[in-house]
Amino acid sequence: MLSGYLPKTHRVTWDGWQPEKGMITVPTLLSVARQAGFQTVMVVGKHKLLHIAPEGGKFLSMPSNDDAVVNEAMVWAGTGFDVLFVHLPEVDLVGHAKGWMSADYMARVAATDRAIARLLPAIPFSATIIITGDHGGVSFDHGADRTENLRIPWIITGPGIVGGKAITSAVKTMDTAATAARILGLILPADIAGKPVMDAILPTPTYYPDVLNDPRDEDNSYFRAR
Repeated sequence: MLSGYLPKTHRVTWDGWQPEKGMITVPTLLSVARQAGFQTVMVVGKHKLLHIAPEGGKFLSMPSNDDAVVNEAMVWAGTGFDVLFVHLPEVDLVGHAKGWMSADYMARVAATDRAIARLLPAIPFSATIIITGDHGGVSFDHGADRTENLRIPWIITGPGIVGGKAITSAVKTMDTAATAARILGLILPADIAGKPVMDAILPTPTYYPDVLNDPRDEDNSYFRAR
């Protein structure tokens, strides 16, 4: 998702925080952004994501709790950032514990939706927002090569993004890094597997100021219509 590479290339194939494994060895969206002088912030619900944190960026690992992650992300959203990565852990945790598509799982999905809804108004209007996941699941796992495990949500909104349109082209998780890099004007390595989702990007992006004339000041339906 953040490197644009397949697992066989980025080689971060273990689970959990294992400091003896070291850091990811390929460039990522975050490391390239840091090299360009951008402020990067990661607010995550699993400490293992420290393996992909760029040197010099902000990294905050919260307890495995969506609301705690969102509370911290809202603080950082107001302090200024160029790239903010927010990881909400509970949908995955409940899937493993109670089963994907179980009543507990569906309730957790609804609660995570509410957590995201709390975060969105804190994001500057000039930002592009991508909401996605890295996998689905079947029963209590997601290891098998089947559609239920591989299908993910992928939602993008912001200035310069086509509004009110369903993307008909195939989107892969590796495309997230490539799309974000294009929007930020960053260049990822040419050999990544991901490609920018051009169907979602307007030919001539229209940029808006961070605070002045923010339509959310007058219209609280902004995030429904955007």
